[in-house]
Amino acid sequence: MDIQPFSTQWSSPFFPAVEQWLKKKPNCTQIKGLAGSADSLLISDFFSASGRPVLVIVETARKAETLTDECRTFLGDEAVEYFPSRDAVPYNMKSPFGPTTEARFRVLASLLEGKGIVIIAPAAVLMQKIPPPKTLFNRIVRLSPGDEVSIDTLARWLTEIGFHRETQVANLGAFAIRGGIVDIYPFLTENPLRLEYWGDTIDSIREFDVFTQKSLSSKTRVELYPMREFCFSDTDVAAALINMGDHAAEAGGEPLTIGRFEHQWKGLADLEGVEWFLHWFDTPVASILDYITERTIVVWDDFLGPTRRFEETVENYERHLSRVPEIIAPFVSKPHDLLHREKFIEERLRDFQQVYCDTLDAPSDSLPLQLSVNAQPEFTRELAPLVEALASRNEEGYRCVLLSPNLGHAERMQELLGNECPFVEFALGYLSHGFSVATERFLLFSENQITGGSERPVQIRKRKSSIPIAGFDALSPQDIVVHEDHGIAKFIGVERVLAGGTHSDCMVLLFADNARVYVPIGDSIKSRNTSAKNRWPRHFPRSAQDNGTGSKAERGNP
Repeated sequence: MDIQPFSTQWSSPFFPAVEQWLKKKPNCTQIKGLAGSADSLLISDFFSASGRPVLVIVETARKAETLTDECRTFLGDEAVEYFPSRDAVPYNMKSPFGPTTEARFRVLASLLEGKGIVIIAPAAVLMQKIPPPKTLFNRIVRLSPGDEVSIDTLARWLTEIGFHRETQVANLGAFAIRGGIVDIYPFLTENPLRLEYWGDTIDSIREFDVFTQKSLSSKTRVELYPMREFCFSDTDVAAALINMGDHAAEAGGEPLTIGRFEHQWKGLADLEGVEWFLHWFDTPVASILDYITERTIVVWDDFLGPTRRFEETVENYERHLSRVPEIIAPFVSKPHDLLHREKFIEERLRDFQQVYCDTLDAPSDSLPLQLSVNAQPEFTRELAPLVEALASRNEEGYRCVLLSPNLGHAERMQELLGNECPFVEFALGYLSHGFSVATERFLLFSENQITGGSERPVQIRKRKSSIPIAGFDALSPQDIVVHEDHGIAKFIGVERVLAGGTHSDCMVLLFADNARVYVPIGDSIKSRNTSAKNRWPRHFPRSAQDNGTGSKAERGNP
């Protein structure tokens, strides 16, 4: 039996309640009767059946990451994005981690382009202040071959949006100039970019491999997003320092502290952690709700309502504020300077159609819709109880589907259950908890709950520049490799393995949780140079869009 991703095997609308919702179009809906990971199917149903964008709010980052993987099981990878909270630990005095900033820009870029997707975010995201859409749009540097923009002007633009100049580009956020060549390593591209100049005109734009320096594909247009959400010019910094100095004089603060900020921020040399001093800068702010259209469906997937979650967010910021070093505490922005007020966000939410999933204190005027979903029972890692449960449901007319996170696991489950339960469909996907829907005679079990594992789908996009290994002699023990199916691992060595009555030499790869995979020599793995510092894994990079060419480089509005 051919095993395919489950996203190719389900159709929407699945839940009759979603059909009722489409007919009545209520402003506010309360869904009851969910269990297991059925919320991911419900959210996917709303998205597919309505053809409208969906913003899903959950309680924590962990829940948001899990729900993102689960919704991708039904909708595919490209239709679902995770929008992380900017401040994992409030008042840590550091700027957001690079992958966090890139993930947020990936979502904001999709919204600026008007893409209809499912966005999943923790509740704190709604309250966090971010640049307005117009401000971000005007910060993006758009370049095409044939544009007239001097290298000095481009260098200034890049510095203003958070890039730093180096002798050679090896890390994200860096740019380098060598004669008539400018190398740039921006967000949202799989590889760095190389611009070749003829005078003050951009002659060509190409991606290149950061390790081999070889040119890859040509680009007809690129968009360079800032390296930080809030970008400040020298003038902005100077004005902020004056305000901080006046405050210190009036409040009797330590003048040496102002000197420290002035030394650190001078010439935009190091703005690390500047986001925690936001109120000193005269900059416009917005929320994620300003980026979504009025057609967006807002799903509140949390048993607690917005008011309580927003209160918890503020309490978390206030608790961490008390840990700020005393010398800089007088200058740090307070929670209400970094977060929108609870009432403001609650009022803004009323501008959108809202769906509450088993929320305890949903609005009283919500349209109630009842589902009949049961959680997947727990099994003791024994085959007999599972076979019995599946056979019983099959006799009742259920469609039985078993999800596995990868092909190897799915084939193993097919071997174990194929003869005992020939009616079971095996598919690729991830659910933290399976479920069954009595009214639809449908059962969707998660392999993780059967085996007691916690494996998630591998989400690695292989680089075009990866070099296939011709043989094991190209590797040394402890080298990092990328297996085409299973992802990143460590090469341990070569062992002779007996399988099917035949001895064969296998490369031993060590994965997370000490899982070992034996790869017959000749199977495709790819090495990856990991010597570059400050490099993080790339997940689902989006290539620059080809939106046409122009005669001049763009910085925001032409």
